[in-house]
Amino acid sequence: MKNEQFEQLITQYEPMIYSIMRSINVYQEQQDYYQLGLISLWKAHERHDYTKGAFAPFAYATIRGYMLAHLRKKVELADRQPTIHYEMVSAPSYEHTYLEQEYLSPYLEGLSARELTYVMDHVVHGYSFRTMAHTYGVSEETVKAWGKTARKKLRAKKHLFKP
Repeated sequence: MKNEQFEQLITQYEPMIYSIMRSINVYQEQQDYYQLGLISLWKAHERHDYTKGAFAPFAYATIRGYMLAHLRKKVELADRQPTIHYEMVSAPSYEHTYLEQEYLSPYLEGLSARELTYVMDHVVHGYSFRTMAHTYGVSEETVKAWGKTARKKLRAKKHLFKP
């Protein structure tokens, strides 16, 4: 296909590309989806057999199919990647952490490393079970188990808590 022919095809089917984008609710990366629409229009023109029917319905199905396939791939990829929270990226300052541990040290004595991790990350810093599980490469149930044993040991130290 020559450039002039494809430019005429673009002019004719550009409204269809935008219509498909609206129908599948593309509101981000619109330029990328427009480019995908142009590529799929090109491929539809190359593959279409004019003896089997009109081009417009074939072009519509091809463009829409390519866009939906791209959306599915994007969603699958997003589901596979763990969510990174800002709190995980920005660690508290050393001085701040040191003061927290100094203040909490009488209460934290006797806790295992995992229980200490639970207390510092979940109780002090407020990280969710899911975030901690992703960070340490364990299940959420494992993190909850750390908390259960930590709470049990902390309850045994009630005499340190003075109202």
